[in-house]
Amino acid sequence: MDAEFAYLFRHALLREGSYQLQLPGDRARLHALAFAIIEEVAGGRPAAPRALLEETFGKFEGHPTDPFAEELAMHVQCAEPVTDPRVYLETRSLYLRRAADYAEELQQHPRAESLWRAHADLVTGVERGESLRRAADASQRASRTQVAGLLFHRALDEFRAAGDRRLESLAVAQIAGNHRLCGRPAEAESAFREAIHLQKIAPDTAVKALTLINLASLLRETGRTHEALRLGQQALRLHRQLGDRRGEAMGLSNLAVAQLEQGDAAAAERTVRRAITIHRSGGHLQALPGALSNLAAVVSSRGKHAEADRLLTEALALNRQAGNRRSEGITLGNLGVLDGERGDWAAAKRNLEAALVLHRELGNRRFEGIHTCTHALVLLSLGGANPARESWRAGAAILRALGDATASARKTQEMRVACSKAGVPPFDEDPA
Repeated sequence: MDAEFAYLFRHALLREGSYQLQLPGDRARLHALAFAIIEEVAGGRPAAPRALLEETFGKFEGHPTDPFAEELAMHVQCAEPVTDPRVYLETRSLYLRRAADYAEELQQHPRAESLWRAHADLVTGVERGESLRRAADASQRASRTQVAGLLFHRALDEFRAAGDRRLESLAVAQIAGNHRLCGRPAEAESAFREAIHLQKIAPDTAVKALTLINLASLLRETGRTHEALRLGQQALRLHRQLGDRRGEAMGLSNLAVAQLEQGDAAAAERTVRRAITIHRSGGHLQALPGALSNLAAVVSSRGKHAEADRLLTEALALNRQAGNRRSEGITLGNLGVLDGERGDWAAAKRNLEAALVLHRELGNRRFEGIHTCTHALVLLSLGGANPARESWRAGAAILRALGDATASARKTQEMRVACSKAGVPPFDEDPA
C-alpha cells in the first residue's frame, strides 16, 4: 500500500486529534463510506432476521459480516447525519443484534450484555423487553447476578405492559433462578410457582421445561427429594418431546444428583454419563462442565478418585475458557473436597480457599456455605480445632439461612465423623 493511502498513529491521542480535526459533516460521510466498504467486503448485508421473539430458544445462524457487526453498527451511528433516519434505525438495530448474538456464540458475556442493552435502546415494547432479558441472561452468565436481577425485572415490566403472558412467565422463571443464585430460596420458590401458574394461561413447553428443571433443583436442595424427582422427570419428558437434546442432557444431569442423594450411585452414574455423551456430541460447552462435575461427585462416592480428578480438571479448564467464574469457583471447591477425601490436606486447603474468594466476590451463598463447612474439616485435619470450629459454624449458619436441608444434613454428618476421629466434641454441641 502506498504511503499516502495508509496512516499509522504512534499514540491514540494523536489519532483522536486528527479525527476531531475533520468537520462533523466530513466525519459522517467518511463513516458512511467505511460502513459501505466493510459491509461489501465482508459479504454484504444479512437478510432481515426473524422476529427477535421467535428466537428465544433458537439456534444462532452465522453470517460473514458477524465478526464486523459491532464495528458496522458504530459506523452507522456515526454516519447518522447523512443517513435516512428510518434506514439508520433499521441498519443499526440489525448489526447490534447480530453483534450481540455473535458475542453470545463466542461466550463473551459482558460484551453481549452491553450490546443487548444498546439494542434495547433502539426498540420498544415486547422487543425491548426481550433485548433486556437477553442482556440479563448474558449478565448472569458473566456472574453479575445483582445486575442480572435488575435487568430481568426491567424486561418483566416491558412484557407486562405489552400483555405478553408467555414472555412474562419466562422472565418470572428467570427471576426465580436469579433469586436462587443470590441465596434467596423462599423468593425463588415463590417465583417459580408463579411462573408455572402463568404457563397454564399461556402454555409454552420450552419455558415450562426450563421452569420445572430449576424448581426441581431448588426442591432437592431444600430436602424435598421426592417432589424434585417427580418434577425433574416431568421436565425430562418435555425436553424429549421438544427434541431439545441440550435440555434433555441437563435434565439427566440433575436427575443423577437426586439419584445419588437417594443412595443409588450406580443409577446416578449411568444417568449422568448419558448426559455427558449428549453434551459432547452436541458441542454444548457451556453445560458440559456441570455434568462433568456431577459425574465426578458420583464416581468419587464409588471410590474412583483418579477419574474424579480428571473430570474436575477438565471442567475447570472449560469454565476458565468460557469465563464462567461462578462455575469455576464451584469446581475449585469440589477439587478441594476431592483432595480432602484423598488426604491431601494442603491441596484441599489451597483449592477451597481459592473457591471461597470467588464465592464471596460473586455472592454464591450456597456454595460459600458448603465449602466453608468443608474448609473447616480440612483445618481440623491440619490440627486447628479452634479455627475449624469457627469456620464450620459460619458455613452451617449460611446453609441454615438458605434453608438448604440437604447440604446442611450432609455437612453435619461429615463434621461429626471428623470430630470423632480428631477426638473433639462435635462443633454443633461444643459450647466453647
